[in-house]
Amino acid sequence: MAKVFIGIALLFMLATAGVGFMLKGNVDKLQTSLSKTKGQIADAEGKARAAKNDAEKAQKDAKDAGDKAAAAEKTAADKTKEADDAKMQLAEAKQVLESKEKELAAAKASTNPADPNAPKQADIDALKAQLADATAKEQAAEKDAEANKLAADAAVAKGAENDRQLAELRKKDHERDLGIMRPGLHGRILAVNSGWNFVVLSVGDKNGVLVNSSLVVVRGNEPVARLRVTSVEPSTAIADVLPGTVRKGVTVQPGDTVIFEGTRGNQQTTKPAPDSAPAPAPTLPVAPAPGLPNS
Repeated sequence: MAKVFIGIALLFMLATAGVGFMLKGNVDKLQTSLSKTKGQIADAEGKARAAKNDAEKAQKDAKDAGDKAAAAEKTAADKTKEADDAKMQLAEAKQVLESKEKELAAAKASTNPADPNAPKQADIDALKAQLADATAKEQAAEKDAEANKLAADAAVAKGAENDRQLAELRKKDHERDLGIMRPGLHGRILAVNSGWNFVVLSVGDKNGVLVNSSLVVVRGNEPVARLRVTSVEPSTAIADVLPGTVRKGVTVQPGDTVIFEGTRGNQQTTKPAPDSAPAPAPTLPVAPAPGLPNS
């Protein structure tokens, strides 16, 4: 009888150990999935902060450039007015000089050169000096006005460039929110992890890659498998190999070409996939590539 109880106890212990082992495996899978999801969330939050900082910087640069442009335009207007004033003074000086020169010529031609009202050579020389000074001031004012105009034009151009960059950032943020990605984008597979069934891609956020984007692996002219992006870095991305899409007799290899299938993406990565199941297919339909089963 004692042997029966001992046998039952041993069976119970083995069953308990087996259940514990199975539970540990499930817990490990859940922890891996949770860690992966946390990484994706942190990545998305980091990109959101970076995009916000870039937008704020672009807005500040645009405002500063606008202020500088307005100040430069005012300076240019002031210098232009100074140049106009100098031209007016120069014109007046020329009129006086011409009048005095005529008086001097008349005095020289007069039969009475001792006329006390006749203009003196010293007066003419003084007028000539005033004329030369006014001419120099006019040229300097025109040069300053031109330099300030160039500075104003440069500041206005800088402001326009900042406005363009700001608009581009806003467009990129909008496209990211809508999940829009440039169709026909392609890259290469840099590395393959067969154990975890994922690959590293040669394109990333800078190229417009979005999380949950679908893509096809191509070798030569033949499709090999389908992938789905799970994490995006500035210049690289991580993608899972979708089960059931790998062609028989081949494997995904480094150097294979990947082609993205256009508008895709879903930034809502806060819900982990149950256990180790693949991420759900995107809501938009995707036509299967020739030779590959549809995911």
